[in-house]
Amino acid sequence: MYTTISNTLLRGALRIYFVGTFLLIGLLGAACLKCSNRLALNRGRPVAILKTTGWLRFTDLLKTLYSLHRLPGGLLYGPLMLLASITSLAADLASSTLVYQQYTYDRCTFGNGLVVNASSMNWEVPPFNSRAQLVAASSQTISSFNGGYIGIYKKANGAQNFSADASDVLGSWNCSDVHHDLNFAPTVLADDIVTSLQNSGLQYNSTWRTMVSSDSGRRSTQLITWSSSKLDNEAEPFEVRASVDQGYNADSEKTIKSYHCLVSSSTQTEADLIGTILAKMKSNSTMGEWIHGLPSLIYEGEGTPASGDSALYISVLLNTMTMVEGGTASLLSVPSPGDDDKQGCYIIKTYVSPVVIALVGVVALMFTLLFVNWIVLLFRLSFSKAGRVAKGKGGVGPIPHGLLSWMLHASRERCIAGHGGLAKAPIKEKGLRKWMVGVGVEGESGEKFARLQRGKGNDEASAGELAPEYVAPWGGNNTGYVGVQNLGHAY
Repeated sequence: MYTTISNTLLRGALRIYFVGTFLLIGLLGAACLKCSNRLALNRGRPVAILKTTGWLRFTDLLKTLYSLHRLPGGLLYGPLMLLASITSLAADLASSTLVYQQYTYDRCTFGNGLVVNASSMNWEVPPFNSRAQLVAASSQTISSFNGGYIGIYKKANGAQNFSADASDVLGSWNCSDVHHDLNFAPTVLADDIVTSLQNSGLQYNSTWRTMVSSDSGRRSTQLITWSSSKLDNEAEPFEVRASVDQGYNADSEKTIKSYHCLVSSSTQTEADLIGTILAKMKSNSTMGEWIHGLPSLIYEGEGTPASGDSALYISVLLNTMTMVEGGTASLLSVPSPGDDDKQGCYIIKTYVSPVVIALVGVVALMFTLLFVNWIVLLFRLSFSKAGRVAKGKGGVGPIPHGLLSWMLHASRERCIAGHGGLAKAPIKEKGLRKWMVGVGVEGESGEKFARLQRGKGNDEASAGELAPEYVAPWGGNNTGYVGVQNLGHAY
């Protein structure tokens, strides 16, 4: 998929989406696990301890899986937890590597420029040295460079991203090699070469030529001739014949290659439009003006041979000539109302891989499933509590479902085991700020072990204010207890 949104902006938006959604998935997953466990305990059913881990990060998930060879979270939430962890990594990589800028074809607004319109022509010999000629010629070069068509365009403005497609082209001149090369000695005069070409049917009667001369005009090189099949007063569409000197040394034998040029279109309507444009020209006089554009296209400078693409370059010049005539050599025209006001273009867009789109969908689906599951569990839990109240029974107190809740559970277990009972047990995680981890010594074996202790007073109680009755629940003589002496650095 392509979009005009900046790739940097889009990557940032995707990162925000994935990070935010995975955060919500983690919160919803933990809430679903907690509600599911509470629902089971309220109904008197024990819960597997692996379902009380909470929603784990990928590293913790792998560690648990490696240690216990089972997924935490149970059959439903365990696979979802694993899928979310893998998808989170994949989304991070995909949004960084599979969203990037790429050139692609599109249709861009034309604006104004050279617009071919046979009803507004006013030139019998279109100007060769006009700016319109530069725009018409460069548009073909640009289109070819950008992978588009070369031809007679309906409109052209020289845009650097122009890439013509079939809808932009009226037709094109096509010059083909007639495969009838003539060879001449270096001393044969240019006029005699032209006469020979006419006699051989390779040029029409009214032929124009251009060349580089030497030896007082008796020898020539880079000779180019072309001619129209119609005279100026005939006012009809015409064909063109062109002949090109292949060599560049005035002292060497000349090889003249000849071409026949015809104009073609894909539809009759477009062919009639081009025919109207050509019939408006005084073709013979026009050929005499425009032949001066051929040497710079066919040769790369003095003393160079003819290009192997001479037929193409002749066609390009004829296309240019037709567009300048059809557009009245004006660069301020706009498409007529109802006409296509766009042109093919090759622009940079942001490419978004289908993998990224799929990940966006998968993440949204996971979030939706967990959200719906959470809502259902809340309803079931509310009905479960209502039923237990109706029967005169209370629900289960705080249950472990993650790191802090397990710490809370451990402190409550400790109170039940002989540290003041549930009356002195913390009810919420906030109460854990009064608890620390100390060192106990088992009376018979003398083995030291870490165990919970609770400081006296409020949260700012000193580490020395320890509960004196803190004794190992399994009994034993001479049990000792050593507390950590700094609440801010308990370990």
